[in-house]
Amino acid sequence: MKISQNACPITPRTIKTPVADNIHGKEVVDTYRWLESDSPDREAWLQEQMVRSDCRLDSYPGHAEIKERLVEAFKSQNTAFEGEKQQGDGFQVQWTREAGSQYSQLKRFDQGASEPTVIFDPATWPKGETLGWKTISPDNRFLAYGRVINGMDVGLTEIMDLKSGEVVGKLEGQDAQNAPTWAEKDDKIYFSPKAGHSGLMSYDVSDRDSKQIARDFLAPYGELAEHNGNILFTASAPVYLDEKAYFVNQSGEKSAADLPVGRMDFAYHGQNVFVKTTADAPNGKVLVMDMSEAKDGKAPASRVLIPEVEGRNITGITALKDAVAVSYTQRAMPGLAIYNLEGELEREIPLNEPGSLSGVKMDQEGNLRFNWSTLIQPSVTKKVDLETGEVSVVKENKVAGFNPEDFKTERRWYKSADGTEVPITLAYKKDTELNGENPGHIYVYGGFRTAVDPYFSATRIPFLEAGGVYAIAHVRGGDELGEEWHSQATGLNREKVYDDVAGAAKFMASEGYTSAEHLSIEGASNGGLVAGVAVTRNPELFDAAISEVGLHDMARYEQLGGQWWNQEYGSVDNKAEAEGLLSWSPYHNVKEGVKYPAVMVTTGKHDDRVDPAHSFKFAAKMQEVETPERPVYLRVEESLGHGHGATDEQWADRYADQWAFLLSELRDSDEKPAA
Repeated sequence: MKISQNACPITPRTIKTPVADNIHGKEVVDTYRWLESDSPDREAWLQEQMVRSDCRLDSYPGHAEIKERLVEAFKSQNTAFEGEKQQGDGFQVQWTREAGSQYSQLKRFDQGASEPTVIFDPATWPKGETLGWKTISPDNRFLAYGRVINGMDVGLTEIMDLKSGEVVGKLEGQDAQNAPTWAEKDDKIYFSPKAGHSGLMSYDVSDRDSKQIARDFLAPYGELAEHNGNILFTASAPVYLDEKAYFVNQSGEKSAADLPVGRMDFAYHGQNVFVKTTADAPNGKVLVMDMSEAKDGKAPASRVLIPEVEGRNITGITALKDAVAVSYTQRAMPGLAIYNLEGELEREIPLNEPGSLSGVKMDQEGNLRFNWSTLIQPSVTKKVDLETGEVSVVKENKVAGFNPEDFKTERRWYKSADGTEVPITLAYKKDTELNGENPGHIYVYGGFRTAVDPYFSATRIPFLEAGGVYAIAHVRGGDELGEEWHSQATGLNREKVYDDVAGAAKFMASEGYTSAEHLSIEGASNGGLVAGVAVTRNPELFDAAISEVGLHDMARYEQLGGQWWNQEYGSVDNKAEAEGLLSWSPYHNVKEGVKYPAVMVTTGKHDDRVDPAHSFKFAAKMQEVETPERPVYLRVEESLGHGHGATDEQWADRYADQWAFLLSELRDSDEKPAA
């Protein structure tokens, strides 16, 4: 039964307990500091906020229908699947998935048995536990996997003996999102705990024992390769996300590796380790190191295989048998090229539209496979015959009731405030009239050298089918056009990110895609910060906004666990940088008498990456100035963290709330609930 809109609770009262800080001679008042600390009062406040938000968001027109559409779309993507059987010690294993299930299960086929045994099935785990990653040992004897608890970054690594089905190893405090590396031959994994102080570790399944390999930790997105007992790995450098490489020989002796400091990605096959690096090459270059050439316990020399190419930004590498595949972007358009071991270009695979390239790998037959999607095209798996260059479709995903032919996607460029051209990717129905009255939505990130690829997601279907114009603004701070695109907008230059966002909004209005009265903005994590700045810096350009798991109090972000990010944003300890931070910090720039967009602030109660207090405080501050026409909601997931590890049901709830809220607000529906 439809909830009466008038039956929902009003906005909870938030207690004000002002705390004054002196920041380089300026008094900065923090009204809601108390929301940073867990307490019975905060818990009671959160429960009030959640009851109000759940009731009102469920009350928006079309909410039930949107959720039903999302559930249908998700289930149709979870098609039945049977992988290749892999030979183990006296048995075979096979990954399978039943139609409609979110998870794959692993079956074991014992010799002489009439039926297989299901030995691994995350669908049977307790509520709140989901699968982060899984990886089988090279001899197919052991399975290592990450259990994500309530969506947190720190979880549990377990190792299962596939022959017996027993769990033979449990590693607490491990990375719940990124898989460790199996040794080339031995049943041993390499990892660094996210909790504790152990450095680079190994876990040997044979004796069920952990051993410290080096005191250095793997970098946050660190790389590791092993060959014949020699280990190459990356640890953090002074600049966030840069890495320095070390070599550990068979005797356990560590030395600096012959690789320059920079951001690195590894790919390896046999003794060859390919290294993509940004050191002295902002757009990336590829080095190669032959691990068999290690002498006297020292790392082998590296050589440049593929030099930096002007205008071509290398985004990924994949090791093949006698070659390396290089993923790249050129003017933010994706490409894929094959080079031999002499660094000679052998083949280009054409990708002639804005889209997303992922899952590049060598299959068991030695062919190259990759996944391709666009904002309107569900993922297509393609195979490249490396001998002939023939490209064929292996699998094409379809979504129930969604026809890509009914939509169009396009790449445009617009000018930001300083004249810089910024790419933007758009998708909408082919019969859309560009009259400025369509619901419009901009997704942004803009930071940490991270590009937002225009990939397909079923979560956007309700908005597109409702006639919305969906856009990704590839603003500075990301990696779409290389390291310079990122470095132009860090520290005291962060304003350029926000100028680019404002430019995207003005462009969409000037071109008739939408208008300020019908436009919304969304971002997550760093992008949640960008969306928060858009709300408080340029409220006249947007009618609604979604800020997910974002940073909002930039005077205290370092005290709230973000001390590693000050090279991105600047530090409050530096007077000039503190002034810059305070000039655009969303929490500090909410003002009385301003007509702000309607806002939904979302976070996970267990977020151990961006402290949820950022979202609590920003929502409270925005609710001081909310109006019945422009409500502010705080949406809190009680069993999630930074967003990963969500089930299909949780995603359906999340996006039903989002699209029902946005479509109603952007159309100024008379049926929407009053604040």
